[in-house]
Amino acid sequence: MNKDASPNHRGRSDFAAFIPAIVEAVRAAGYVTGRGFTVADLAKRYRVSEDKVRAWIRAGLLKGINTADVACGKPRYIVLPEALADFERTRSTAPLPKVPRRRRPTDQIDFFPDSDAT
Repeated sequence: MNKDASPNHRGRSDFAAFIPAIVEAVRAAGYVTGRGFTVADLAKRYRVSEDKVRAWIRAGLLKGINTADVACGKPRYIVLPEALADFERTRSTAPLPKVPRRRRPTDQIDFFPDSDAT
């Protein structure tokens, strides 16, 4: 320790100046620095129970990070925005293709079809 009782000689001002460089490096690496969603947030968003969201995470359909203090306790998942976007992309429905209607077969047989193939 130095004479003003701070653990290092640089202080908080140097660290505060270093934070934007860290954030920029993380963004350049392709990581999203936004806030994640909790299980309760996602349950409200999709109108399902929290247990259903946890089941999606356990099944691997939705990627989540366990932030619980103890690994053997109840999991506290955080879902990042890009994982939620992947989940929504895989679960979204596409419009169904239009199926052509089948014509009913007629009871009459056309023995002399109209053809201009002569």
